[in-house]
Amino acid sequence: MPRILVFWLRSRPRFECQTPSAMAYAQKLALATAVFVCGGMWIYVDRVLIAHQEAEARLRGTPRGNLSDLYPSWLASRELLLNHRDPYTPEITREIQTGYYGRPIEPARPNDPTNQQAFAYPVYVAFLLAPSVKLPFSEVQVLFRWLLAGLTALSVILWLGVIGLRLSWVLPTVVVLLVFGTFPVVQGIKLQQLSLLRSRGNSVGVGHDQASTHSLAGRLADIVGALPAVLALQVCGGVCPDASCAGGCGRSPASRVDPRILCCGPQLPKIRGESIVAW
Repeated sequence: MPRILVFWLRSRPRFECQTPSAMAYAQKLALATAVFVCGGMWIYVDRVLIAHQEAEARLRGTPRGNLSDLYPSWLASRELLLNHRDPYTPEITREIQTGYYGRPIEPARPNDPTNQQAFAYPVYVAFLLAPSVKLPFSEVQVLFRWLLAGLTALSVILWLGVIGLRLSWVLPTVVVLLVFGTFPVVQGIKLQQLSLLRSRGNSVGVGHDQASTHSLAGRLADIVGALPAVLALQVCGGVCPDASCAGGCGRSPASRVDPRILCCGPQLPKIRGESIVAW
């Protein structure tokens, strides 16, 4: 997405000098290209990649269940809240494997996965999933996919506002379509990856903070911070991107996270002289 924005910014003076009919043609061409790229990626994943993985799994005897990254957390939360069971027990892990892989994995089988898919989050994460524990998981999957898609689109629009782009609806639409045409986003939505929820939650929090809705930004930062992989961002949130600020700027934690942390994450070693601890 940054390369697209750089290209757009460099091309704006040339576009603005064109006639309205040429502008309209360029916009239609950009939209058509974005639709083609986005649709092509989703068709490739559905018709080619998944079909290949299923055929290879049948050939090697590798188990395949729902393969949803949300399932371990959802099942553990349901058993904790409804049946008062310890979500960290081997019994719960085997039940998770039955849904995730289709059966419990066996170390004696060489082609079985090695990832146990045990519940690995702090116990209070169960309360974030509490509204969904009484629903069938098939319905939870659909709702969570739409939630991820909505947050992804919203985060793109908010980031365009954060960097100061106030353009027509064409650029946000094109960028959203291109983002949905990237493999990481397709994979995140297909597998209901919590990492996609974490990154989009942080992006929405920063966007709201830039709009001076600090209360909502703080709530989003707190909710997203309940997931362990974002705690590093919460720690870094105490460092204002402004090197001259000594912490008295009064800005909420979400606004004090340098946007490059959200893009590069723990792989970014230093930002403006501040050490970033790799997660």
